[in-house]
Amino acid sequence: MHRILASQLSLHIDKKVCVQGWLNNIRALGKVNFLILRDRSGFLQVTIQDKAEYAKISSLQPGSILSIEGQVTTSPQSPLGVEIINPKISIQVPITEVCPVEYYKPEMAHDLDFILDHRPLSLRQRSIQAVF
Repeated sequence: MHRILASQLSLHIDKKVCVQGWLNNIRALGKVNFLILRDRSGFLQVTIQDKAEYAKISSLQPGSILSIEGQVTTSPQSPLGVEIINPKISIQVPITEVCPVEYYKPEMAHDLDFILDHRPLSLRQRSIQAVF
């Protein structure tokens, strides 16, 4: 199956697609869990209801590289207006150690010395990256 970018998902509604990217965030809300995946074109939301699929990623840290196959559906709650449901998740590169820089959050609560000491990681944060 050919890889689709996050920005192209709205063109593939009700079709099965394959997306690849970095794990940005996981939100566990009981029976329904949400995974935010980041690729070079932006972010996308994956809705996970299968406990076996969630168990695969529950111990992963942001930055893990994933490949996900699932069906695209419309969702008014999602930032793009679409999301992936019924995913089959394949872990390409697992990250299990906690990153010292929380680059996946909107704001970084660190001083300038800390950010400069961890520059390769802090450049992944959107507000710092926007400077360039």
